[in-house]
Amino acid sequence: MERQLWVKRVADRVKSSETKIDEAMRSVMELVQEVHAAQTDMSVSPIVTDAAMIKLTAAMTALQTARTSVVGGHKRLDKIAEDLNLRTTGVGFDFKYMSDESQPAADDIAERAVG
Repeated sequence: MERQLWVKRVADRVKSSETKIDEAMRSVMELVQEVHAAQTDMSVSPIVTDAAMIKLTAAMTALQTARTSVVGGHKRLDKIAEDLNLRTTGVGFDFKYMSDESQPAADDIAERAVG
């Protein structure tokens, strides 16, 4: 598969993952609001819903951790694309190589990926 297609596929997948995590976070926040509204409307003591709220808060924390990791991965992938002269533009990617000499050596890329 050509580099351009791989870059596009990865970029699309990263953006999709970030969006889906944000949607999941929004959904859990709405759930928390709904539980709180139901609790208030039904005059249920916070003691009754406390364990559920703790679990929902833990889910939000886990989603935020996942979001931070995906965003961090996105930043690393941007750096790799930059090192390979597959620069991002305002509309997409610029797939043109400056020259063969400007391409980083495979060992350099592998070393950066590890570090």
